Amino acid sequence: MSFTIHRVNTPTHSTIKCSGRLVLGEATAALREAMDGIGQGSRRLVLDLAGVTYVDSAGLGEMVRLKSKCDSLGIDVRLAGATGRTLSLLQLTKLATLFPLIDTASEGVAAK
Repeated sequence: MSFTIHRVNTPTHSTIKCSGRLVLGEATAALREAMDGIGQGSRRLVLDLAGVTYVDSAGLGEMVRLKSKCDSLGIDVRLAGATGRTLSLLQLTKLATLFPLIDTASEGVAAK
């Protein structure tokens, strides 16, 4: 399964919707590219993982990199829709304590 990203920017937030396998190579490069331009007015970023079926260590690394970039820009980052293996991996690696986990992207956009 290929990896796809759809990014939506509004004046107050950005949402990056991911689908497929977030693994080393084209997928991690696509996520890195999607991060370009974030921060121009956005105060919140929602990374929607509902469509992600697998994450490897490189994928986890890109999520941490995204968090670090957003922290330096004062942007709140939330992970939405992580289930199954993806959620288990976030919990096992303790990354679930680094990112607020929410059920849906719309919940992340609406949260205060």
